Amino acid sequence: MFRTFNLNNQIKIYSYTFPNLKKIKRGCVSNHLLFLMNNNEMKWINTMNDKYELENIPIFKYGIIKYLAISNKSIIIINNENKLYGYGSNEYNQFSDKSIINENDFTYIETIFEKESKVKSLKCGYSHTVVLLENGNIYSVGLNSLEQAGQPNPTDDGSASINNFMKFTLAIDLLDKIEAIYCISRGTILQTSKEFICIGEIVKDCNLKCDFGGIHAVRLERRIVSGNNTMNHCTNGPWHYLFYFKNKNISKDLIYYLKNLKLVANQQQLSNNDAFSDVDIL
Repeated sequence: MFRTFNLNNQIKIYSYTFPNLKKIKRGCVSNHLLFLMNNNEMKWINTMNDKYELENIPIFKYGIIKYLAISNKSIIIINNENKLYGYGSNEYNQFSDKSIINENDFTYIETIFEKESKVKSLKCGYSHTVVLLENGNIYSVGLNSLEQAGQPNPTDDGSASINNFMKFTLAIDLLDKIEAIYCISRGTILQTSKEFICIGEIVKDCNLKCDFGGIHAVRLERRIVSGNNTMNHCTNGPWHYLFYFKNKNISKDLIYYLKNLKLVANQQQLSNNDAFSDVDIL
């Protein structure tokens, strides 16, 4: 069941039945919502269309889907043989050179990393794709207007793109090996055990002031080191990141908060003296 607001602030509810549904996927800035079935059949919905009509996608017939990511209007797949396939819009070469794309089926893209090492993670931004290998190397392709695809010297008009996967480059040294990657619209982040490295459309200075465009020839990098904390996770939206740090030193206030939060979550009655005044559990 899906709910959406139309222009008059009215809620519309759409219902669909998928007897063999395996996953629901959506990119951070994709207009499409993808439904993947157990038999590799796929359908997607353009959420910018008020009718929310299901659109058919060719069944993926090229092995087992190991990783799947969505850019604006594209589907990128890594199969069990470490081979990459793309389907949909390839306006900014988000999965390869435009000239070799089959518009009616998934297109196999022979990549530079296919035989180098197995893929560990696959992420997409608005129109760029980033792949992390098990050996720690990163490759990227697609829109590079803010150097989000890890290549220097983009053009000033903001339309720079990379035609084929290239090794990701950094202007600073890492403190440890890369463990995870994330993408927003025109940004990429690399995570190690000790830091997050942000490139492109992301934080610029110590006040976490964001720059959302207009600078196409400058790489925006910020090293965020956790100090005595353990760096756990990053999650992303279309134009922002949220970093989560697990603090090893838990204060008495936090212990009190967590204890009472568990009571509220378990629907146990709290005394007036222990009640929260600023927390709602929905």
